[in-house]
Amino acid sequence: MPALNFDGQNLVGNSFRGQNLNGSTFIATRLENVRFDPNNAGTRTQLRGTNFSESVWIGVNARLAIFAPNANFGPANLFKATLENVNLSGADLRQADLTEINSLNLNLSNANLTDAILRSANISGEQSERPNLTGANFTRADLSLANLTGADFTGATLVDTILFDANIEDTVLVNVNATGADFQLANFTDAILQNAIFDLANLSGVSLTDTNPLDPATATNASFRGANLSSLFAEDLNFSGANFSPFVAANGAVTVTNLTGAIFAGGDFDGANFTQVNAEGIALRGSFIGANFTNANLTNASLSNGDFSSANFTGATVTGAIAVDSVGLYIGDASDNVLNSSGDTSPNDNLFGNEGNDTLSGGGGNDYIDGGAGTDRMSGSGGNDTYVYTTGDTIIESANGGIDTVRANATHTLGNNVENLILLGNVVSGTGNALANNITGNNANNNLNGGDGNDTLSGGGGNDTLNGGTGDDSLIGGIGNDTYVVDSTGDTITENPNEGTDAVQSSASTYVLSSNVENLTLVGTAQGGTGNELANIITGNDVNNTLNGGDGNDTLSGNGGDDTLDGGIGNDVMSGGIGNDTYIIDSTGDSVTENLNEGTDTVVSSIDYILGINLENLVLLGTAINGTGNDLANSITGNEGNNSLNGALGNDILFGNGGADTILGAGGLDTLDGGEGDDNLNGGIGADSLVGGGGNDILTGADGNDILVGGTGNDTITGGVGSDTIRYASGDGSDRINGFATGVGGDFLSFSGIANIDVRSVTNATTGVTNTFFRVGDGIAGNAGFNTGELLLTLAGTGFTPADIATNITDSAGTTFLFS
Repeated sequence: MPALNFDGQNLVGNSFRGQNLNGSTFIATRLENVRFDPNNAGTRTQLRGTNFSESVWIGVNARLAIFAPNANFGPANLFKATLENVNLSGADLRQADLTEINSLNLNLSNANLTDAILRSANISGEQSERPNLTGANFTRADLSLANLTGADFTGATLVDTILFDANIEDTVLVNVNATGADFQLANFTDAILQNAIFDLANLSGVSLTDTNPLDPATATNASFRGANLSSLFAEDLNFSGANFSPFVAANGAVTVTNLTGAIFAGGDFDGANFTQVNAEGIALRGSFIGANFTNANLTNASLSNGDFSSANFTGATVTGAIAVDSVGLYIGDASDNVLNSSGDTSPNDNLFGNEGNDTLSGGGGNDYIDGGAGTDRMSGSGGNDTYVYTTGDTIIESANGGIDTVRANATHTLGNNVENLILLGNVVSGTGNALANNITGNNANNNLNGGDGNDTLSGGGGNDTLNGGTGDDSLIGGIGNDTYVVDSTGDTITENPNEGTDAVQSSASTYVLSSNVENLTLVGTAQGGTGNELANIITGNDVNNTLNGGDGNDTLSGNGGDDTLDGGIGNDVMSGGIGNDTYIIDSTGDSVTENLNEGTDTVVSSIDYILGINLENLVLLGTAINGTGNDLANSITGNEGNNSLNGALGNDILFGNGGADTILGAGGLDTLDGGEGDDNLNGGIGADSLVGGGGNDILTGADGNDILVGGTGNDTITGGVGSDTIRYASGDGSDRINGFATGVGGDFLSFSGIANIDVRSVTNATTGVTNTFFRVGDGIAGNAGFNTGELLLTLAGTGFTPADIATNITDSAGTTFLFS
């Protein structure tokens, strides 16, 4: 639809519902009962770029009309328009120019006026016909110098809105969000600010006054966090529950509320929060019962004639402040003051000595006592009292006088009957007493000691050292690389993730690292230490330690003593140090370090393993795995599986245990024992001793003068090179000897446990040659032949062969000893 020109016309009752009037002009036009609201189909009327400057609107309905710009048209212009009984509820007035409009009974409820210009606009009215701005969005709008008298902004948004020098008299700002808005020099006479948000807003020089006793102005529960209220003047307003604490942004940036030079000339501030405000030179009069002034800067403040009963001044600075005829607040000067609140009507008092050597005495309530500079004497009487300590101060507490706290500006040891200690500033050290103390550090590298009692120590920031002392203590390091000193299994440590690399020094008999603690060192006579799921560093002492890394890639150091080191799950690094140490291996990534002459050490492995340098012994656990020695004289023991054992160099002792094992002595003078199962033993180089044990074993002496014992079972024995000795005992099985060498330098047979030996002549049935033999028999009377349990040895220089006796010493009972 083309733009229309209605300039200067008088439009009465015209309907433009749902039409597109973008770019049209209504300059100086009179519009009476004209309709710009949506048509019956819900189509909204478009008034983008429309010029209504100096027009007069009477009874116009422009509900939900669109005045905002798009790609083709700019925002609408209502400069100096007159709007009487006009309905703009829900209208889109973004960026619209409403400069110097003059309105009466205007309805802008839920309208969007983001970035709109309303400089010097008159949007005012009496209480009976308040301008309705409820729920409207004025984000970044310019309302400077606007007259907003009587306007109702309930639930509206005024974020970053400019209201410089605006008149907000009798205006309702209940539940408004005015974060970041600029109200500098605005007049808030009789305004209602209940639950409104003025965070980061500029209210410098603003006047908040109440002139109507029948309808008092109020700012109850309003929020002024991080706002600039310097030189603000407030009189007789109700600020109960208001919040003046710092504003903390999402990125952690803190903006402190500025109240320098502000004047609160009476009013109700009960329960208001002034935490950390910069209120230097402020004047406070009125009721501040239960208000919170924690860490507030009240330097040179005027605090006279106020009721500060049960107010909290913890950490507040009151240098140069005056509190004459105030209730619950006593402030000294530079002289030696004597302040006594015992006769005060306030249950909980605040006493500040400031300069001088002061004497401060609290009453029966929960008092806050700060001697300030000088050598002060402080006593709290009954109640849970708080003392601020500097060097040279004396604190006196009686038994059963409540739970008391010292806030220390210097290194401090708690005196008798005082329970808790808080370190301030950069104070490093704090020590408890015989009570169950609660000691809290700061951001320095603190050294906290609980002394006797079941204490709670909190390090805060910094690299702290926490020693609970005797008793079952609770230690909380906080951020930083903290060190915990533990002497009881009842001590507990609390660490959160990503709070530094922490260490425990434990003298308890055994200790298990709690979650998020990385390292453990055993001191004194402590014996056991166990890690957690992290990559722990666990260090023993000079006694016989048992160290277990738990999960994670751990580093375990035994130091002195006969230690047992078990890295647990993960790829662990273990060093036993001096002593006969035992290492538990369960991963190919585990590594063991032993130095020369540090004892006889043992590795217990559940995986294939090769002994490292300076390790003597190896024990295999679990199933069929392999074990290999090194250059030392190793002792290697298999498990119940089919193991492969290799002694490597050195004079080794290899025991197969159960299973069908393969055992190689390799170099050195080795001792091989197959244990149970059908084993294969090879002595390798050197004069070795081979014992088959149970089962049908294969024994090979290989090089050297070996001793071979088949043991029970039907064994196959080969001496190999060298003059070997083959031992046979009664009850051994039917063994086969291969490569038996006779004569000088030949092999030997050794028998034990056989009862009878006699001499027999045996004639070859074919050749008629007769040889003489030793018959080793079972001694059965009347035994005329070779029977079960008998052996035959020849005295002939060439031994005997199957040709000598056709059956190679056999009879009906079967063979008992075979040569080949």
